[in-house]
Amino acid sequence: MILTSIERLIPQQYYIVVVNWNKDSNVFIDNEYILFGKFIRLDFRKRRTYSFDSGLEVLVRPTRINAVFEHHGIYHSLSSANRFYRMIKPSTHELQAEIALRTLPLNQDVVRIIRNFL
Repeated sequence: MILTSIERLIPQQYYIVVVNWNKDSNVFIDNEYILFGKFIRLDFRKRRTYSFDSGLEVLVRPTRINAVFEHHGIYHSLSSANRFYRMIKPSTHELQAEIALRTLPLNQDVVRIIRNFL
């Protein structure tokens, strides 16, 4: 698994999300849970302000970017503060090359040089 930032999520691909924050990013959840789902889209929520006659503006709700995932047919809006992991799916050729390389009785430096050419 590779840790991925929210701007690098690709639609219609599956990710593992470690959820520690609610969708507004204002409550931290101690008992994290893991969600495996398909990324659908990014959801941009505009900020809201309240203006007084004196010109003072009060921030009511800040700007948020949430990621929408589909899990068992249900859409979940998740905060960008959570951790997103992309799964690695190596090909059969890559696995066979790595197994063959690890079985050779060679120095680690030599193995690292050979791995660069595979």
